[in-house]
Amino acid sequence: MPEHQVTIVLKLWHRKLRTPKERYGIHELSSRLAQAALRHHVGKLVGHESTEDECRLQFRGPNADRLFNVIRGPLFASTRSLGGHVIKRYGPPGVGHKEERLDFDALRLSNVARAVKRRTSKTSQ
Repeated sequence: MPEHQVTIVLKLWHRKLRTPKERYGIHELSSRLAQAALRHHVGKLVGHESTEDECRLQFRGPNADRLFNVIRGPLFASTRSLGGHVIKRYGPPGVGHKEERLDFDALRLSNVARAVKRRTSKTSQ
């Protein structure tokens, strides 16, 4: 079974996001994401790292796309995902495996554009 990895990178771009209260909020978000992944049997949270500027949550599972699609809902429901990105790695750790980076703000804009397009196509019919 291939081991894919999804790394969520949350930016701590403002000093207010670096307070203990805000860091606890990130901990709560990581718990919600981990619960969603386990509930849907798509993977698990395997680690997290925090620096002064960012927090990284690492998930592993058999399918990176499916794993990200499951945790995407609770992630985007949180304002803490603003300015962040995801790195999806297709394969076990090591050299030569495909990686894909997706910026959260760009994903949100593309979702809005698709919703507007669907809405306008329904009203024109």
